[in-house]
Amino acid sequence: MKELGKELKEHSHRQTLQRQVIYEYLKDSKEHPTAEMIYQEIKKEFPSISLNTIYNALELFEKLGLAIRIVPDMQSARFDGNPIPHTHLLCTRCGKVYDMEEDIMLRLEDVKDAIWKNFGFSVQQGSLVFSGTCRQCLSEINREDEMYES
Repeated sequence: MKELGKELKEHSHRQTLQRQVIYEYLKDSKEHPTAEMIYQEIKKEFPSISLNTIYNALELFEKLGLAIRIVPDMQSARFDGNPIPHTHLLCTRCGKVYDMEEDIMLRLEDVKDAIWKNFGFSVQQGSLVFSGTCRQCLSEINREDEMYES
């Protein structure tokens, strides 16, 4: 929480209990939650919190570089408490978002360098999102196919 407090203070924002709880939830989540998902979880412990408070906190965290917004297709924006550039894998069937811990195929720094070289565009923040079907959904599809073939 020192990171949050330091960033908020540095940019003249208060560290409220709501912001702290939202930030803790976001940092601990591996689901890349939507604002609505965060709201549903946090209101269990803090019933007076509003969805607007969640949106405002997420917008502030994004502005301060404490979180990133992932906008897959036309779905609701998803948020990641890990602002370090990395690749995301989005399952278009179940909607889960996975972090690709090791950027095996693409090194984001190389991509940023190529963007600068080719377009003169300086990337401060970014995220790659690959969409497709996750292993679990592929298994379910295969089981469904086997049922229909029988």
